[in-house]
Amino acid sequence: MSSDRELTIDIHAHVVVPEVVDLVQDEFDPARDPFLRYGGASTAYNERLTGELTPMLTNPTRRLERMDRQGVLCQAVSIAPPQYHYWAGPELGARIALVQNDAIAELVDLYPDRLIGLGTLPMQAPTEAVAELERVTTQHGFRGVAINPSAEGVDYDDPVYEPFWARIEDLGVLVVLHPNGFSDGARLTR
Repeated sequence: MSSDRELTIDIHAHVVVPEVVDLVQDEFDPARDPFLRYGGASTAYNERLTGELTPMLTNPTRRLERMDRQGVLCQAVSIAPPQYHYWAGPELGARIALVQNDAIAELVDLYPDRLIGLGTLPMQAPTEAVAELERVTTQHGFRGVAINPSAEGVDYDDPVYEPFWARIEDLGVLVVLHPNGFSDGARLTR
């Protein structure tokens, strides 16, 4: 009989790519982030939580130690939602996704028996999203992506995303829709 550790796969694990913080520092406006804009958590709470979580999201040794303590055999790792950056223009968005996906691939390459990569895509720019989807599936062998359920207020049932969904279907790629903020958070401000 298998042990619990052999059976436990964590499909909801995040990674933060510090290089992206530097990449967006001159462009980022917290008011553009749906979670920060409508999340409701206090700044003090977020700062404390970030301080506690950052080592788990950036240090592979700490990640594996925690996985072992929790009895997790394997994790599917994806970008933490605060790093989606769907506010970015198409060129910057594509650059962000490329840097993030390459970092995830490097992490997975370090521990291929323990980690599975879920790519991220610049969903605010559907053409660039399809191009990055092609790249992460062919170059890195990713079989899934994790994205926010909408990009800059545009839901994915919009016709502009039809080529994206067609390519997802052609490639047989898993899509994880990870909530981040609200689709129409302004309605909750009253």
